[in-house]
This record gives sequence, C-alpha cells and structure tokens, in this order.
Amino acid sequence: SFTNAQTGEKLNAIILDSNNEIISLGQEKDMSSFTLVNLFSGPDGNLPFYIRLPAGQSVSPGVYRADSPLKVKWFYSVPAVAIVGIGAFFESPGFKRGVLGIGFNWGSGADSLGSLSITVLPDCRILAQDVNFGTAAFASKLEPVQSSMGIRCSVNTPYYVSLNNGLSPQNGNQRAMKSQTGNTFLKYDIFKNSSNDRWGSGNERWSSLNATINPGVHNGVTQ
Repeated sequence: SFTNAQTGEKLNAIILDSNNEIISLGQEKDMSSFTLVNLFSGPDGNLPFYIRLPAGQSVSPGVYRADSPLKVKWFYSVPAVAIVGIGAFFESPGFKRGVLGIGFNWGSGADSLGSLSITVLPDCRILAQDVNFGTAAFASKLEPVQSSMGIRCSVNTPYYVSLNNGLSPQNGNQRAMKSQTGNTFLKYDIFKNSSNDRWGSGNERWSSLNATINPGVHNGVTQ
C-alpha cells in the first residue's frame, strides 16, 4: 500500500508486469517472451511495470509513497553478440548454462530496488442542470425559477464556486440574454438560495462551507 505522510491515509495499488498481469509478493514471473527480450538489452536495459489503482478509493490529494520499495530479483541470460553459432551473453550472477540441461543453474540473481510514489491531484465533479425561465407575453410576468448544482470534490478539499456574467453582460456585470433575431437583451441574475445575495465571482463566490445541502462535507462521495 501507499501512505500519505501528512494525513496517514492509505492508497491501495496493484502492480502489473509488462503483460498487464498482476504481480504478487514473492511470486516468480517468467518474462522471457520474444517481445520482452527485445526490450531488455542487458543489465542496463529497462522493462516496464505498471500500477493500477482499484476503483472506489477516496483519499485526500497529496503524495503517497509505497510502504516498502519495490524489490525485484532478476535472473537472466540474454544475447549480447551472436555470430554463426558463437554467442556472448549478459548473465545474472551465478548463472550456469550447463550442457544439454545438465548443470543448469540460475544462480543468485541480481537485485534491484525502486521507490514508488503516487501523486493524487485535487479534482471536482460538477453536475448542473439547464435553466428554463418559462414562457410569458411580457418579461415582467416571468416568475423566478429554482435550480441546483451538485458538486463533489476530492476528500478534505474545501472549495469555492464562482459564476461569471454570461456571454452578453450589460453595463458591467449585469447578466443578460441576447435575442436570437436582433440586438435586444433580457436582463436576469442568479442568486444564492432564495435570497437576493448575488452569486458571482470574487466576493460573490459561494463557499462549500455554506452550501444549501451538506455544507462542509468533504468526503469525496457526497455532493
């Protein structure tokens, strides 16, 4: 597992080999496929490993470091030079090829250590609905409408929500909708809750601590 040193939170991860197969602790893996041999050019070569995070984990943003380094013991014998049946090989310590399978020994192998870390960035998911002001013969007859916006952010991540003044603001920050057939505008505005507290940007932004539903809940699940 991976641990956030600041919060103590744990993040579970699965390590995969180059074939996207799970690697278990202490398990031997045969990585002698033709593709991998091409990738592995000797003691200074590289083979890819992958990390997969199981779904459903809710943790705070930050750096998570593996509780122990990834230790891999390599047993290998790969060609360095081969000409007309005569070959030179890169071999792990203690490797013995033997003759016709007799005396074959992989030896003690070569150890390598890798420090692993995962950086979780803050993120938010926003669910907003279209707003329809309805139909009326005169703008003064339109009634106020109510809608909602659902927001869910990373664990322990308070946030603010700002709204701009739309595509056709008038006289500074007055929100307005422009007619599709002419150069006329219908003024409107957006308020927090049912009050006349304007919802905008800067000092008019809305804090998650003052949300209408579930104020101050930052568990990464509740919106």
